[in-house]
Amino acid sequence: AAEQYYGHRQNQFWRLLGANNRTLAYGPDPMPDRARAVSEARAVFQAAGSAQFDLFDEGREWHWAMLVSGRLRAVSANRFGRRLDCVRAVRQFRKAAVLAGQAEPDGAELTQAPVTPSLPG
Repeated sequence: AAEQYYGHRQNQFWRLLGANNRTLAYGPDPMPDRARAVSEARAVFQAAGSAQFDLFDEGREWHWAMLVSGRLRAVSANRFGRRLDCVRAVRQFRKAAVLAGQAEPDGAELTQAPVTPSLPG
């Protein structure tokens, strides 16, 4: 798991990448600078083990949201065709958040925008 920070216009955002380098979740709120984005991500990672996760069914597509004290703190980056897959994604996020919370934030990657991998050919 790795955390990544990126800027869009005047704001900074965080996202959590899984072992396969795919985005698992991201912060729903823009932060005014990188330091605040790092601080918010760290707080989310620390709270993930005991946080409330709500699952939503939006017309055959499931996604999750993490809430702490009623405040939305993280959302799934993907939609899932089955509720079971969404529940598994919550477990994967929790494990990845613990690992990311143990890493040094200064080593986190900083990019200007989310990078979408391109396939050859």
